[in-house]
This record gives sequence, C-alpha cells and structure tokens, in this order.
Amino acid sequence: MTTPAASCLNFEEFEKQGFYLVFDDKTRVFMDQETVRAFARDYFDDTSKVPASVKQCVDFSRCDVCPEKETPGFCHAILPSLLFFESAEKYLSFSDVLVVVKVKRPEMEHAVFHAARTTMQQALKYVSVYSLMYYCEVGRDYWKFFTGIDPLLPVSKIAARLYLNIYWYYRGNEAEVRRVIAEFQEKIQATSQCQIKRLRLICKSDALLNALVLAQIITELLKVQGDRALRQAMDTPLEKPIATPNQKA
Repeated sequence: MTTPAASCLNFEEFEKQGFYLVFDDKTRVFMDQETVRAFARDYFDDTSKVPASVKQCVDFSRCDVCPEKETPGFCHAILPSLLFFESAEKYLSFSDVLVVVKVKRPEMEHAVFHAARTTMQQALKYVSVYSLMYYCEVGRDYWKFFTGIDPLLPVSKIAARLYLNIYWYYRGNEAEVRRVIAEFQEKIQATSQCQIKRLRLICKSDALLNALVLAQIITELLKVQGDRALRQAMDTPLEKPIATPNQKA
C-alpha cells in the first residue's frame, strides 16, 4: 500500500485517479477502488483483526438504510478510513501530510487535481468525506449532488455547495429541496451511527471515530443553514479578489 513519494509535487507521478497521502519521509499511501478492495480482503480475512465473533454481531451487519443490506458482505464506506489508519498509524495526529485527490470522469477532457498541505488529523476528515462521496452505498444515491465538490474543502463550504447543487437540480422548488435534504440527513445520520458502532468492534482509535462524525456535521449544516447556505456561498469568495491598479487590496 505504500511506495516512495517524490520530494516535490509532480502531477505526472499521480497516474491513477484516487486519493493520495504523501508524507515528509517520502512514504506514499494510495487509495482507489482496486487497492481498497484488496485491503478489505486481507483485513477482514485476518481473524486477529476481525474475529469470527465480531462478524456475527448485529452491529457488524450493514445499515438498515443501505440498498445492499440483504447482500452478504461488509460496509464499503468504512474501508478507506480503515486503510488510512492501518497505513498511517505510525504518524502523529499533528504530523504534516500532503493530500492529493485526482478525479477523471468520462465527461471530463482532463483530470482534475485537488491538493492540500495539512495535518494527519485533518487528512482523516478528508478521507471521511471522500468515503461518503465515493464509497458509501447510501451516498451513491446522492452522487449527482456532489458534482463539482472538492472533498478537501472546509465542511461549511461542502454543505453550501451541496445545497446549491440540490437547489439547482430542483429548479428552486423549495418543497423538493427541503424533502431531499431531510431524506439525505436522515440516511447519512443512520449510516454514520452504524459505522461508528461497527468500528468500535474492531478499532479503538477515537480519531477515526470522530472523523466519521464529519458526515453528520455536513447534513446538520444543510438542515440549519438552508437559504443561508445559498446566500453565504454567493456572498463569500473562496479567495480575496486581486486588487486592480485603481483599487486598494
């Protein structure tokens, strides 16, 4: 799961689309569908990590709101977080890390890169958002509303952009917007709580459990902000505008 990382950011080194963590000691952790599936097979087959008694617990089963709840198997949404923790547990929560997300969809002419220099603790929160957007079966039902969203944005910005996307999709129909937000919130809260129960059976990391609460925070912001999210997103620039010669910065 880990390979030597480059000493400087070179986009050509990030060949596959997915989630990268690049540490100062030149270690790189990469997550995509293939590596996450391979990790899951090894992890859940290891009885020292997941005993048979744990797999039989009610809390280990899929969420009630999961569209695949009748299908044998494990929750996909927790896998990126587990892979992150297993691969990076030797680092401290305040250790520096470069996070790079490469996205390339069929309709896109070129790949898009999102990058942030941050701490391990914040990176774990990014992984939580990434899991919701790309791995959670419930989250997949709402993929269209994540269009154009950078998983490295602050939580408040993600919530605002989600609201904007939902508002646009339903052409400003307030009844539909409120209905979808309420439904989304209820389902994500349910999945987050189930994931926390599931992880408590196999993991003792409070940092990992706290990161999963982030998904609930996003839905709470959606509910509380409502139209305020729309106004805030329009009125608050992501960056301070560059002053023209006739303007003061």
